[in-house]
Amino acid sequence: MIRILVISGSMVNRSIIKQMFTECQRTHLAGIAADYNEVFNMCRHLHPDAILIDNILPNTSNQNMAKLICKDFHIPIFLMRSDNGENNACTMTNYVTELPKPDFTVLNTQQLNDFALSLVEKTERLRMSAGECEKVVKIKKTKTDEKPQIKAVLIGVSTGGPLAMRKLLSAIDDLPVPIVVTQHIDSSFDQNMVTWLNNTVKMPIHLVNNSVIPQKGHVYFAPANKHLTFAAINKRDFSLVLDDGPPINHLKPSVDKMFTSAASVLGDGCLAVLLTGMGTDGAAGCCAVKKANGYTIAESEESCVVFGMPKAALYSGGITEMLTLDCIARRIKELCQQETP
Repeated sequence: MIRILVISGSMVNRSIIKQMFTECQRTHLAGIAADYNEVFNMCRHLHPDAILIDNILPNTSNQNMAKLICKDFHIPIFLMRSDNGENNACTMTNYVTELPKPDFTVLNTQQLNDFALSLVEKTERLRMSAGECEKVVKIKKTKTDEKPQIKAVLIGVSTGGPLAMRKLLSAIDDLPVPIVVTQHIDSSFDQNMVTWLNNTVKMPIHLVNNSVIPQKGHVYFAPANKHLTFAAINKRDFSLVLDDGPPINHLKPSVDKMFTSAASVLGDGCLAVLLTGMGTDGAAGCCAVKKANGYTIAESEESCVVFGMPKAALYSGGITEMLTLDCIARRIKELCQQETP
């Protein structure tokens, strides 16, 4: 699957291109930018395989910026230019490939899928022609032979969390590891939320009691006004411990507290997921998980109710991968070594 970063100044084109790459089975939308201001940071943290640049961009020189991106990141770039009748074929300079720009608003579903597949083929050819063949084979072998040994999935979420969690847990169904969640929530609603989720998803949902040993395939929520932390029992097992310490950044429970504690106990067995939410809680925790060689995923802006927490973690350098909510469940299954449909 090819991860593509899209840069377009047209809201209409961004919407159509997003749908195109989401529906194509061989592409994944790594991110969307309206201009070049955030592109370098997005490339650094999202690690796209290719970049698609729309020629509708305000106050920029497309070719110069494309060359700078290539120089720093060596990512194949497709620069779409409006067809003025002079270019009927693609032109390529190093890693920058110029393409005649289609009118996305008139393409049907099959034509959009064909366009996406053509970018996949061009990306693969560019990577191979640049001497990437051996490197790609090695990467695929490493991902197959050295799967991460995830011990727990950690989820931090705030504004928009209950609906996001219902959607995510409904798509996962079951896992060979426990899921541990810190949701910013009022004390009068924590038990109601757990009861509601138990009635809507298949996985067993619990409000954590102190010193519980989590079971695989179960979901554990931090109660309101208590931090949720981890304690080692032995090299393999751990327990969930409630902490009545002071709020962190005015928050209790705190995502940072949970992520940081898990990183110290589980190390590279952490899979930390940061979903929709206001503020910066979780950013420092994601950095701690990455420092411990764990894996971090943030929900991308296009599916967030509020992009504050994932954005803060991305800008802090704490995110391994950014995905829409629809794609996060599949990625969790892959990283937990569970076969996906």
